[in-house]
Amino acid sequence: MMVRSNYVQVTEVPKTLYAYSLTFFRTTEEGHRLEYNKRREIRDAYQALMKADALKLKAESVKSVTDFKTLWTDKHITGHTESDVTFSSNVFEYTQQNGKLVNDMYAEVSFVDELSDIKEALKSKHIKDLPEYIRALNASVAQCIVDHSKDTGKEISRVGANKFYITNGYKEMKGLRAGRGYFTSIRPGTESTLLNVNPATSAFLPPITVSNFIKSIGKDKLVYVSQLLRGATLRIRYTRANYEESDIDYNSEAARLKIFTQIGPYFASQQKFYELEKKVDGQERKAKGSDHGTTVQSYFTDKAKVRFPAGATAKSPEMYCINVGKRVDTLSTKVEENTIPNDTLMRKQSAQGAQWIPACLLQIVPNQVVTTTLRPVHTSQMIRHALRLPAENVGLIEDEGLEIMGVKSDSQGQKPLVSGIFYNDVKRLIRIGKNEFRGRRRIDRSSCYTTTPTETVVRQWFSWKDDHMRILGRKRC
Repeated sequence: MMVRSNYVQVTEVPKTLYAYSLTFFRTTEEGHRLEYNKRREIRDAYQALMKADALKLKAESVKSVTDFKTLWTDKHITGHTESDVTFSSNVFEYTQQNGKLVNDMYAEVSFVDELSDIKEALKSKHIKDLPEYIRALNASVAQCIVDHSKDTGKEISRVGANKFYITNGYKEMKGLRAGRGYFTSIRPGTESTLLNVNPATSAFLPPITVSNFIKSIGKDKLVYVSQLLRGATLRIRYTRANYEESDIDYNSEAARLKIFTQIGPYFASQQKFYELEKKVDGQERKAKGSDHGTTVQSYFTDKAKVRFPAGATAKSPEMYCINVGKRVDTLSTKVEENTIPNDTLMRKQSAQGAQWIPACLLQIVPNQVVTTTLRPVHTSQMIRHALRLPAENVGLIEDEGLEIMGVKSDSQGQKPLVSGIFYNDVKRLIRIGKNEFRGRRRIDRSSCYTTTPTETVVRQWFSWKDDHMRILGRKRC
């Protein structure tokens, strides 16, 4: 009887890959170079670059993958073959995070390295010399999985370079969700390259309004709520007015997305914002002394014409103020305790760049992993959801993990992992072979184990040389 594993053998890899770095930029009206360095900006700019085919990759049948830090291609980008080349792409359109469409975006492309004879390098080089090879192949595998999910309609969420979560594979846990997924990583070996597939469990934010999230975690735990939402992307739920003199569509999806900064010290009926004096170079902006301020509730009720949820009161979570602008000075006391608003503080907040929106008008964007340390109430639940017996983990990998990757065995045997990136009519450049290496954990030298009492016990011998694994033999115990 076969003992199952979480390693599959990689039988083919690309022969050569070319690595390029990408820098996205445009020139301002004043003639200054403006670079886009935020993670979301880089991701959106890359997608716009590919959509416009501004590097002529599609036109010239150049296959490519990326981890949004590096671009790898299966041949030199057409017209640029020198190893020290740096050049700009063709111009393309890009929608900024504020919703403004710019039509003068460029990508500066710099040649970084040529990864040649990859198959031999993975076998012969020391592990410390292989990070770039592994990054490139991990990006290739990740793109395969994304392409397969699109082809099959299976919904997955990619988190980071090579983690994938089942969109509906979660369990509720007191305001958060425990999401089930898989982590893939290329492992070089002296005889063959392996792909390791491991189960992964992470805490996710639920796709609900911020006010409902506060209710689910607890109004008395606003510090914890802020920690959980730190850096989270929120979506504006109400319709905003566009201005004739502005070329920004404030209701575009890009403009609707904001980043959580902090919870304000006052309710919407108390929190004010103020008009600012004209900007003067070298001086901090100040609120106009003649402006008496407008409360957040008055603005959204009278000007934005927002109808607040039925049952919302002046001091309910719906009326907590959420800052999606720059971090500003605030108070350490609880919102309920701040009964007398501080005009000086609120003026300073406006000058510092605060943007206050009621909590009920902001929706948490789906599929976001919690990045802060969980408190005991959630840690215990995460442990309960993440811990599984070895046989259950192996079953999930074989029945679900390999399925979402597109390599689950069928009557014809193990399916190949075909990358639309490195694929042509002659050869599949990345292909996963049969399940070859058995055992969920690393086995040093010799080990005898079983995953369940009914499974055959197998003894395997491995040798380790320069952090490479070589299987010497196996037999039943």
